[in-house]
Amino acid sequence: MLRIIFGLIVLMGPTAFAAAKSEDGIVYGEAGGEKLTMDYYPPEGPAPHPVAIIIHGGGYTRGTSKNMSEAYCAFFLAPAGYAVFSINYRLAPKDPYPAMVEDVERAIRYIRHNAKQWKADPNRIALVGGSAGGYLSNMVGVLQAPGIP
Repeated sequence: MLRIIFGLIVLMGPTAFAAAKSEDGIVYGEAGGEKLTMDYYPPEGPAPHPVAIIIHGGGYTRGTSKNMSEAYCAFFLAPAGYAVFSINYRLAPKDPYPAMVEDVERAIRYIRHNAKQWKADPNRIALVGGSAGGYLSNMVGVLQAPGIP
């Protein structure tokens, strides 16, 4: 059954994600002369909402907040009551490690600081990502950056 459900999600992912409402291009910071942006998918249900931050994969060299492989999760998380943010980060080789980790940390701080604007709970944040996005979510958790308990 899991394989069937996964197959349906993969087949429906791009179509479903395109249908999800989003506020695109929110600037959460600037680094290396580049604006860092994210997309916001408003949650359903009563506030305060837990936060899910989606971090795209792409081998650190490609990808965007609209990648279908991870970002379509917003289609499932927003209706479940999560305030969903799909972030862009600086890419290698132009911006080598640890630039992308710093960008994820910056996004978390920005979302926490502005949580009231989205009726989000700044103390309930989950990071979601696959491949490079999974690595980045783990690195941020391991490093426990300043301002991120």
